[in-house]
Amino acid sequence: MTTNIAESFNALARHARKLPVVMLIEFLRSTLQKWFYCRRNMADTCTHPLTPWAEEKLANHIHKSANMIVKPITVDRYEVYSSGRPVAIVNLATKECSCKKFQLSQIACAHVATIARFQNLSNCYPWVNKYYSTEYWKAVYQEAVEPLGDPSEWVQTEDICIVNPPQMQQRRSGRPS
Repeated sequence: MTTNIAESFNALARHARKLPVVMLIEFLRSTLQKWFYCRRNMADTCTHPLTPWAEEKLANHIHKSANMIVKPITVDRYEVYSSGRPVAIVNLATKECSCKKFQLSQIACAHVATIARFQNLSNCYPWVNKYYSTEYWKAVYQEAVEPLGDPSEWVQTEDICIVNPPQMQQRRSGRPS
């Protein structure tokens, strides 16, 4: 969330930026083709219900929850304690926790993991957003990025409009008025 997408794109295409536009676009297309192929294969080999990233995040939250204690308020609301003092209030019906991590990441936070252990559940998957599932991961990379083929075989339309670059006037030296 803190990485500037423009910087990432520029780092990817720093050598290709010097190429003509058609070659730059072909470079980007082939890069996407490679990424889709690799990620499709990774998703196909995944045996867990969640993506590896989400599984690791959830495992960290479960590890952090080891010393926490739960006190139920209602069927859906719980108070979670750590070191004898209240840490968070969790509402499972609305999928909210007072730590706000549950709402932001939509992955069960450590407090929700503590409640799952309190309820003798084997996993926290019901409180993880479906977009972190392997099923969705596979669906994202299901389509292939196809090559464009030879330009001589492209279909030409009748109403092609040629756009020339703008004519630039010479700037005067010094500070503008």
